[in-house]
Amino acid sequence: MGDRLKLYHFLLPVIFIPICLFILATYGWIGYATLTERPGLNGDYYHYYNLTRPEFYIYNFVIAVTALGLIIFQAKYLVDKNSKYLKNTFWTFALFIGIIIICETYLQTRFTGKG
Repeated sequence: MGDRLKLYHFLLPVIFIPICLFILATYGWIGYATLTERPGLNGDYYHYYNLTRPEFYIYNFVIAVTALGLIIFQAKYLVDKNSKYLKNTFWTFALFIGIIIICETYLQTRFTGKG
């Protein structure tokens, strides 16, 4: 604690927190629309991936909650000026984005067009 933060410690959360907010909003809305069976693409998207509704909204909510956790921890460590843990959240963010890319690529292999 009390570590001196470098310039990139301040700049990276400015980039990563909006990205996490976007992920939180996007995946959170898709999960909510699927859970509440809203009509339209977001509520019925699980059909295109050959998943059950619970599988799909759990997948979306796990991603949304993880993005929320990253936002909270980045903000907390930035306020606490804890450079060690802040750097760990940056690496966690990179891993998180990698996992999302892998999962979305896998889901695209399951994609079946309806129509």
